[in-house]
Amino acid sequence: RLDFRSIKALPTTFIDEELRLKQSDVLLQAKFLSGEDVYLYALLEHQKNSDKFMALRLLSYQVKIWDYHIKKFKKKALPLPVILPIVVFTGKNYTSARSIWELCGSESALMQEIISSPYKLIDVNSITEEDLRTRLWSGTVEFVMRHRFKQEFIKGLEAISDNLNHLAESENGRLVSEMLNYLLAIDDEHRTLPELIEILHNRLSPKTESIIMSLADNLREEGVQKGRQEGRQEGRQECLLQT
Repeated sequence: RLDFRSIKALPTTFIDEELRLKQSDVLLQAKFLSGEDVYLYALLEHQKNSDKFMALRLLSYQVKIWDYHIKKFKKKALPLPVILPIVVFTGKNYTSARSIWELCGSESALMQEIISSPYKLIDVNSITEEDLRTRLWSGTVEFVMRHRFKQEFIKGLEAISDNLNHLAESENGRLVSEMLNYLLAIDDEHRTLPELIEILHNRLSPKTESIIMSLADNLREEGVQKGRQEGRQEGRQECLLQT
């Protein structure tokens, strides 16, 4: 199936810098007889013992190769080429897993099925709003995601206010504050959280409003603390550069 006359080496490497003393790689580009592109990726291990995470590392290199291909061909990148990974081992007694699912131990069969199957898709626009409102946690999140780009998303929040009340008073209270902060970040009206709560005042219970504001204060404080830590880290780096 391979047109051997089309094989050519590409001047690039995908190995992490810290591993280049132990490994080297070669990327070959070729074509099938059908005309489709294919990459042959050879990885040479310069060590006595096999790398137990080689299957995972190879997968990461394959992803890098596809990224390289997409950046190179842009709109003409599809269909993605097949990548044939090859490991050249110079030690003795190769014992490492040769497939990614083998790394999952007793659940390897399940992982193999997951990898070889299409990913699960939740198309929120194909689910009725009534159905979304009946599922407290996942339905509320999906409802918010569905309405996030709509100009009148306030009406959407009003429709799930009962869910917000239940979530805010449960162990998932933080989720409500996170969702509202997310919506405010993309709000064309640039409203604040207190303003949003005021708009929803007749829909939210007093306890829910209090919980949301308390959580918002906590998130704000966490942001301040993170900013201080980053500031101290930058200060240390500047001191090191000056010395």
